[in-house]
Formats: sequence, structure tokens, C-alpha cells
Amino acid sequence: MAWGKVDDRLHSHPKWRRASKGARALWTTALSWCSSFPSDGIVPAHMLAALDGTTAEAKSLVEAGLWVERNDGWAFHEWSERNPDASSLIAKKAAMSEGGAHGLHTRWHVKRNLYVPGCEWCKRT
Repeated sequence: MAWGKVDDRLHSHPKWRRASKGARALWTTALSWCSSFPSDGIVPAHMLAALDGTTAEAKSLVEAGLWVERNDGWAFHEWSERNPDASSLIAKKAAMSEGGAHGLHTRWHVKRNLYVPGCEWCKRT
């Protein structure tokens, strides 16, 4: 699980205060989406409706300086300075998945002295 980072002073930041209430809701929902998928803070135009946003709210975020307009949608301003990049998220998820698989192998196979032919970890030992 990835987390989106939010400054503890966001509530009073001038950029935040300039954005409309609906735009701030879109920003928060898009932060969650971008953190969930390795997107490098890019919000594709086709995702706007799925994130319950409108073009007017996206424009409000651009005008406030919270988003940058792109040909294919929008991007969070300074995403890479505050959040991990996509390749780091992918590597972390892969490492966690492998660690979990190894833990299950240890719990269910090693501790019970079982060899399971289809288990990748049993084959390694």
C-alpha cells in the first residue's frame, strides 16, 4: 500500500485556499489514485470523470498552481519532490510481494517439513 503525502499546513497554504472546494476534493481523490497506481503524479484526462472531477475543477487546480496542465491531462505540481517515483513504487511492491511469498513458504512448508512441487521457494532449497 502506498501513501500520498500531504503537508500538515496544506489547510492554510495560499494555493490551497485559492482552489475551489470541489477542486480540493478532486486534488485529494487524485492524490489517492496517483499513489495507488504508479503514475508519477500524472492524472490522465480520461480519469477525470472516474475521479468525480470536472474540467472546471481541474482548471481551478491549475490556476491555483496545484496542478500543471499537460497535453494528455494534468500533473501534480512538484510531485517528484514530495512522492516516490513510479519505478520505486513498483520495486517496493515487488519486494513486499516476494517477502510475503517467502513468509508463507516458511510458515506452511518449512515449519511443517513439507516439499510442495509447485512452490517456487521449495524448489530453491
